[in-house]
Amino acid sequence: MDRPLLLHVPEIPLLNKEQFLKYKQDAVTIVDTRQKELFVKGHIPQSLNIPHKKSFATWAGWLLAYDRPFILIAAAHETEELTRKLMRIGLDNVIGYITNIDDLGIQVESTKVVDIAAVKSGINNPDIQLIDVRNTNEYQGGHIKGAISLMWGNLEKNLSAIDPQKTKIIYCQGGDRASIAASLLKKNEVENVKVYLGSMNEWLSQGQEVEF
Repeated sequence: MDRPLLLHVPEIPLLNKEQFLKYKQDAVTIVDTRQKELFVKGHIPQSLNIPHKKSFATWAGWLLAYDRPFILIAAAHETEELTRKLMRIGLDNVIGYITNIDDLGIQVESTKVVDIAAVKSGINNPDIQLIDVRNTNEYQGGHIKGAISLMWGNLEKNLSAIDPQKTKIIYCQGGDRASIAASLLKKNEVENVKVYLGSMNEWLSQGQEVEF
């Protein structure tokens, strides 16, 4: 049953540096809602990228525990809408939010982005593991040759399928789920993770072959 429309949502607090660092030390989940292009350029280690887009609530419902608190990284003007979307699916453990990751005294990290040429060269490379994180029916409808199927929402249950010796290239349809998946893998301390943000949309638009 759908939850009733929330006309008023509680205002979540803006956390100061000391508050945020204390929660981070306590291993509170950090949800970075910025778009994938910003996230890959620089983010807080162990943070989870769930971009604020149309599917935000769906993605959050898959990935966040309903009984564990979390912090948002978001623009101030977006926090009410984000909180509303989260509360409507029962995720009401938002401690607070921050807007700027550069003033925390934390060394940010980036995610390596690869282009279509790198993906093409990785198809027959034994040192590369191509991972398609779309849904199974999308994968079966055509995927990059040699890619394995690991649906983004089930990644943490299937970490054993990730080859620790290989460089991982993650892709989806339009790049958002690939960024989410890459952040999940890095949160689970998987190394050598790269993301193909162009993903299948670019691959197909460039006339590249797929296998079924």
